Amino acid sequence: MTTLPIADFAQVRDYARRLMRRHRGTLAAMLVLYALAAMAALIPAYVIGLFTNDAVANALTSAKTVRLTEVLALSSLAYGVLSFFARRLSYILGEQVFAELREEFLASVLKLPLSVVEQAGTGDLLSRTTSDVEAMSRMVRFAVPEWLVALVQTLLTAAAMILVSPTAAIASVVSLPPIFFATRYYLRYATPGYRRERMSYATLAGTVSETAEGARTVDALQLGQRQLQRIEGNLRENFYAEMYTLLMRMIWFPIVESSFALAVAGTLGWSGLLALHHVITIGAATTVTLYVVQINDPLDRIVAWLDELQLGQSSLARLVGVAMVEDTRPVTGPTPAGEELVVTNVSYAYRSGHNVLHAVSLTIRPGERLAIVGPSGAGKSTLGRLLADGVAFELVLPTMPHLHEMIEAGVKDWPVQPRIVIGEDAKRAAFRSARAAFAKSGTVTLELALAQVPMVAAYKAGTVEAWIIRRAIRASSVILANLVVGENVVPEFIQEDCIPDKLAPALRDVLADSPMRRRQVEAFARIDAIMATGDQSPSARAADVVLTLLRRAAPQG
Repeated sequence: MTTLPIADFAQVRDYARRLMRRHRGTLAAMLVLYALAAMAALIPAYVIGLFTNDAVANALTSAKTVRLTEVLALSSLAYGVLSFFARRLSYILGEQVFAELREEFLASVLKLPLSVVEQAGTGDLLSRTTSDVEAMSRMVRFAVPEWLVALVQTLLTAAAMILVSPTAAIASVVSLPPIFFATRYYLRYATPGYRRERMSYATLAGTVSETAEGARTVDALQLGQRQLQRIEGNLRENFYAEMYTLLMRMIWFPIVESSFALAVAGTLGWSGLLALHHVITIGAATTVTLYVVQINDPLDRIVAWLDELQLGQSSLARLVGVAMVEDTRPVTGPTPAGEELVVTNVSYAYRSGHNVLHAVSLTIRPGERLAIVGPSGAGKSTLGRLLADGVAFELVLPTMPHLHEMIEAGVKDWPVQPRIVIGEDAKRAAFRSARAAFAKSGTVTLELALAQVPMVAAYKAGTVEAWIIRRAIRASSVILANLVVGENVVPEFIQEDCIPDKLAPALRDVLADSPMRRRQVEAFARIDAIMATGDQSPSARAADVVLTLLRRAAPQG
C-alpha cells in the first residue's frame, strides 16, 4: 500500500506566500491595528517611570498626577478598543483563509484518480480530511494571528526599551542565547517528529476504519487476532511518536521559561546598579524593567504558539501534498454521441466464470440521478467505472531500477500514461492485481502463467537475428508458458505479426470474458502440477532431467 505525497518545506512556504498575497490588504490592516494597540500598551510603563522620577524629585503635584492618570486611562482605553477591532479582523481573516484552504483541499480530493485513492488506502485520506484539517483550522484561526500579534508586540516593546535606555536594555539580552539555541534545536528535530506523529494517526485511523467496515469478514475468516495485533502495533507507534514530541517540549519549554526569569532579574539588577551610580534615572530603570516584564507575555505566546504552528505546518504539508498528485488518466477517446448514458446487456468478470455484472441494461437521461446500492462485492464500483470510463483498467509497467529512466523517457509521449513500478516485489504485486498482460517472449510469460494472468505475447528482433532463429528453432511455440502446458493457449505475435492492428483485437479478447481468456485460465490452472518436482529440489530435478537426456543421446553398447 502506498501513501499520498507530502509537500516539502519549500512547497508549503510557496503555498503560504500565495495565500498571504491574496489577503495582503486585510493582513496589513490587522497588523497596523495590532501595532497601534501595542504602542498604546507601552504608554503605562513610561508614565509610571515619569511618576517615579517626579516622586523622587519631590515634583509630583496634584495637577501632574491628574494628567498622568488621565494618560494612563486613555492609553488603556485605546489599547482595549484597538485590540478589539484588531482581534475581530484577525478572526475574520482566519475564517476566510481557512474556508479557502478547505475548499481547495476538497477540490483536490475530488480530483484524485480512484486508483490512487485505492492504493493509498482509506486511513491516509481519512486522517487528512479529519485530524489534519482540524489541526490546520487551529493554526489558521488562532495560531498564526496570535503569533503575528505577539511578534509585533515583542518588536515594539524591544524598540521602546532601547529608546528609553539602551544601556539598561542590554541586560535583557542575557536571555537570547539560551532561547536561540534551544529553539534552533527544537525546530530542527520537532518538524520530522510531528510528521511522524501525523502519519501514525493516519495508519491507526486506517486500521480501525478498515476493521470496523470489514467486521463481518474479519469474523468469518477468524482474523480478529491479526487485526488486534495490527491495532496494538499502530497504537504503540502512535505512543512513541507522541512521546518523542513531548520530550522535545519538555526540554524546550523549561529553558525558555527560565530565560524569561533570567532576563527580568538581570535587567532589574543592572538597571538598579546604573541608577545608584546616576547613569540613568530611577524612572528609566523602572520603565525598562517593566518593559522586560511586559515583553515576557508576547515572548511566551510566541513560544507557546510555535508548538501549534509546527503541528499545523505538518498538517498543511499533508493537505498540500494531495494537490501534488498528477492525474495520469487518459484524456483521449471517442467523442460521446449524446448526453444519455446507455448500458445494454453488459456482463463483466474479473475471473473467468465469476461474473460481477450479469446482463445489466439501463438508460440514464440528462437530469436523472442514479443511486447504486447493494452489499460489498455486488459490482457497484465496477459498474460505476464502466459508466465513467467505458473500460475500467490501469496500465502498469514493471521494470528494473537501471532501466527506469530509459523506460520513463520512452513512454512520456504515450496517450495513456502507464504507472511504472520498480523491483520484484512491485512486479509480483502488479501480477496479483492484473486482469491481463501484454508481454514479450521470455521467462516473464511463465511467471504470468504461474500467477494465473491471461496474456498476449509478442517479440520483434532484427532481420538477421530473426532469420537465424527461424532456421535454428523447430519448436511449436517460442512462449515458455505454451511449451510447459503443451498447447498454444497464449497468442504470439512474432516479427511481421507484431503490429497494432493485430495486437489490439487480441488484447480486447484477453481482457473480456472470451473463449481465449477462459482457455488460458484453465490451462494455467494445471501449470503448478506440471512443474511440480515432488520431494526433490528444483536443482536436483533439473540434474536428473539432464542425465536422462544424456543417457538417451549416448551411443548404445
